[in-house]
Amino acid sequence: MAIQIIYYNIIAPINKLDKCFGLNNFDDILDYFAKQNKIKSVWYDDNLLTIGGMMSPADVEQEITAFEQLGLNTTREKDGKKFWDDLCVVDFIDGATLPCSWIKIHSDPYGISYAWLKGKDKGAIVKPNTLK
Repeated sequence: MAIQIIYYNIIAPINKLDKCFGLNNFDDILDYFAKQNKIKSVWYDDNLLTIGGMMSPADVEQEITAFEQLGLNTTREKDGKKFWDDLCVVDFIDGATLPCSWIKIHSDPYGISYAWLKGKDKGAIVKPNTLK
């Protein structure tokens, strides 16, 4: 499956979130976002979870900081070049804002953008709850 990209999205593999949150299961991760009043901004497929629909780079930075505090390694550097590591910031027009080795992204001229975990089938596109 794939997840729809709306404005700016922060995407993370679910298996990385399990480790960083130190929680027992995926429902605990969703409960965490619900307690933060962010559950309407969260949607996911079998492999990826996104906090999406952010329109401001400042909002994106705030969320990245929160993920860092939870233990995710946001970026790494190789040969002087910066890459996304445990998460990836994607915008619906230009794709990943830094290179990201674990994600595939599709953007088309009509503004339909989506992402899926590299090595998995694209499948159906999951949209946020507010669009269902």
